[in-house]
Amino acid sequence: MSSKVTRILTIILWVMLALSAIFIVLLVDKIDTPQMDSMINLNLRWAYILFGIAAIVAVGFSVFHMFSSGEKAKKSLMAIGVLAAVVIIASLLASSEIPNFYGAQTMVQKGTLTPEVAKFTDTLLYTTYILFGGAVLSVIYSGLSRFWK
Repeated sequence: MSSKVTRILTIILWVMLALSAIFIVLLVDKIDTPQMDSMINLNLRWAYILFGIAAIVAVGFSVFHMFSSGEKAKKSLMAIGVLAAVVIIASLLASSEIPNFYGAQTMVQKGTLTPEVAKFTDTLLYTTYILFGGAVLSVIYSGLSRFWK
């Protein structure tokens, strides 16, 4: 990177750090006062903004790095394809049936637990199970593959 871009990024980071410090000091100053809730909301919103910036930068640099060479792009697209396949398999395994547990009927009455939410939750759970199983199998394989070499 050029020194001009580095200097601009450094200034932006220092400004973000200063704003974070100011928001924290304001929050600590307003503890046990009626304004405390608004200061907590301000700090939470600032945390969301910082998280969004971090996510955009991480994805942006990953995409830039991915397309910097053809071989890296192919491997990255294959990994994304495998992840998409896992999510599709998990979605096919998922059920839209509302589970029966303590408090479920209250959530159904409030409208927060619908068949779509149940299917989405099942999909995420199955995705987690499949990825966890793959991680365990890869650890076992990497441990056993030393003996075959």
